[in-house]
Amino acid sequence: MNDWVGCLNGHPDAITPNIDRLAARGTLFTNAHTAAPVCNPSRAAFLSGRGPWTTGIYHNSDNWDQSPALRESALFPRHFRNQGYRVMMGGKLYHGAPKMAKDIAHEDAGQMGGQSFRVIADDFPDPFKDLRGVHNYAVHWGGLEGDKAAQLSDPKIATWASKRLSQTYDDPFLLMVGFHRPHTPLTSPKEFWDQFDREKLTLPPLNPNDLEDMPWMGRQVAIAGFQGMEGGHYKQITERGHHRDILKGYLAACAFVDAQIGKVLDTLDASPHHDNTIVVLFSDHGWGIGERYHFKKWGLWDDTTRIPFIIHVPEVTAPGSRTDAGVTLLDLYPTLVDLSGIDSPSQPLDGRSLRSLLENPNAQWGRPALTTYGPNNHALRTSRWRYIRWADGSEELYDHKNDPNEWSNVANDSSNDQIKSRLARHFPKNNLPAIASDHASPVTLTPEKNSLKFSAVQPNFVDQPITIRAIIGPKFSDGVLLQHGGQYCGYALYVQNGKPAFAIMNVPQPLNWNTLDPTRDILISDLTLNPGKKHQIEARLHRDGTTILTVDGTEVARSRAQTLSIHPTGVMQLGAVPDKHLPVGDYQPPFPFEGSIESVTVEFGGESN
Repeated sequence: MNDWVGCLNGHPDAITPNIDRLAARGTLFTNAHTAAPVCNPSRAAFLSGRGPWTTGIYHNSDNWDQSPALRESALFPRHFRNQGYRVMMGGKLYHGAPKMAKDIAHEDAGQMGGQSFRVIADDFPDPFKDLRGVHNYAVHWGGLEGDKAAQLSDPKIATWASKRLSQTYDDPFLLMVGFHRPHTPLTSPKEFWDQFDREKLTLPPLNPNDLEDMPWMGRQVAIAGFQGMEGGHYKQITERGHHRDILKGYLAACAFVDAQIGKVLDTLDASPHHDNTIVVLFSDHGWGIGERYHFKKWGLWDDTTRIPFIIHVPEVTAPGSRTDAGVTLLDLYPTLVDLSGIDSPSQPLDGRSLRSLLENPNAQWGRPALTTYGPNNHALRTSRWRYIRWADGSEELYDHKNDPNEWSNVANDSSNDQIKSRLARHFPKNNLPAIASDHASPVTLTPEKNSLKFSAVQPNFVDQPITIRAIIGPKFSDGVLLQHGGQYCGYALYVQNGKPAFAIMNVPQPLNWNTLDPTRDILISDLTLNPGKKHQIEARLHRDGTTILTVDGTEVARSRAQTLSIHPTGVMQLGAVPDKHLPVGDYQPPFPFEGSIESVTVEFGGESN
């Protein structure tokens, strides 16, 4: 959930009376942000108290069980249980089912709650079915009735939580309730869908020149980052007339989950626990609905990082109190430990207790909120400034006092150098590599390990040399040996009509929302491969754009192409085109290679080759 709740004035049409009434009871953190703008790393961060840069969990594909830092950490539900608490959990709390959490079992409410990705409204027009690309089935909206509405799990989660609150316990308890909405799909029961008049809704403000002063990494994250749609989300959604449908779907989903929150709060108020229970409400990340041409999460601006965060502590928090201190979900774990009076966990925590702000919302905090999206991509947020530094060293700086929409990047204004210098000391000095979503050169794929994900935007392919070396045969066929790319750029080595070919796919620069139509440079050999023997095929893109194909050490083709202009977010796949991805070369997916592949190695970056 983003900041579109009434108490944060995030959107004028938001209907969230129950979140607002909790804010009226406790302390509202008006400048609260996620530690990572993606589900998996955000949850890893707040449950462990450790930032992505220390765990290597930056994206949804990064596995908690493969993180040494997480394996050595006590997730806070386990820590509370070890300290004598009865821990009850239901709904979406972890992301997936990490093995390290198996002994902290969810109860009968289930692990995810409310997904229902494939429950589609009867009148949904499916307006994107003709498009290729990774716009998954979660991109749909509408009001649900009858059996379809009954499949939504969030009301069941609310009922489960209410039953737990109605009981008494001999031990102190920690009740964790994870609602799924307003995560996609943007469907909700019709009673909530009908609360909003599509034509009267207020679209988010948009500056037509917003991208002009962004560095390329910011532009790519905004409009051409992870999980793209052919032609770009903004272009397809707006030109096909569905911006208001998605806006309505999001607001209705927020109203729907707010009602479930209300059920839990009502039960708490009527229970014996109402005057001695700490209540915390927060979401895992924000959500873009077209601001800076951006949809979904995966960004480092306010629309994707700012979240509702409310804490009510009986006899501590003043009703209706607010603080604009820059805080993040990394502060949750140490705060709960402090307020509960239990021992601190053995692992270091990257956040700190919010007790001082709960007792005095005007207390000095002295630290900005920090959000991370991929190694060395960070954003800092104070009450006035947002400072973004990307992995290639490029920057964005926004002055919220004069620019609340973050439309004017003033990072290159020398008068702001001291501000940047003062803030920069809060950037992490060391960033672990991503566990599974980014990789150092060289990488090798084999039939046993046939794919790698490159999710978060990084600079290591952009304007860089790339070399692919494939060992194939003796069995041959036409098909893809290796493709790496998302919707807008990438490269591929393949065999067509018995001849090796090398393709580079790019989008024009400067990157913009309406220019996401890729072009392809294809180099095809005149040599036909010899069946019955092994071949080593090498495709090389030089830094100056020269492309060369060699077979068994002999050059068989040479041409020129543009080096990659943006990061190829997506899957590097051996032997076929990844599901739902656009073809990089002149072929139709999946175009599988049905011969024998021993290995394919890719080198990228480094000195010119």
